[in-house]
Amino acid sequence: MNTRRLKYLSVVSALMVFCACSNDRNSELEGRWKLIAVLADPGDGSGTFQPATQEKFLEFGGANTVVSNESHCLFSNDPEKGKEGTYSVSESRLYFDCESGEESYGFTLINGELILNFPRCIEPCQEKYEKVN
Repeated sequence: MNTRRLKYLSVVSALMVFCACSNDRNSELEGRWKLIAVLADPGDGSGTFQPATQEKFLEFGGANTVVSNESHCLFSNDPEKGKEGTYSVSESRLYFDCESGEESYGFTLINGELILNFPRCIEPCQEKYEKVN
């Protein structure tokens, strides 16, 4: 087998593995997630997750869509803005269209829990969700 063909097959194989992993993570995210805890650190690293007091949900759809029952637009005057958005598994990010432009949240999946990282926080600001279906 020549070198050019070998390189081509290597690239194609790598892309197939990447796509399979992305699809697995997509299906892992799809469904309804309930907020269970909130982290607000005072800036010295001593913050811990505290039980959530609000009924907040995220619902991930199959077409990389995400819907929430609350706005994800920081400092918005319109409570309906930021309830619908998109997500990218490869970038581990959620995107919401807001009055001030696009708000982007990083996320991680750890032990079956979804951790959402708030933008524009100097200290750690996070929400923890568990999948309900």
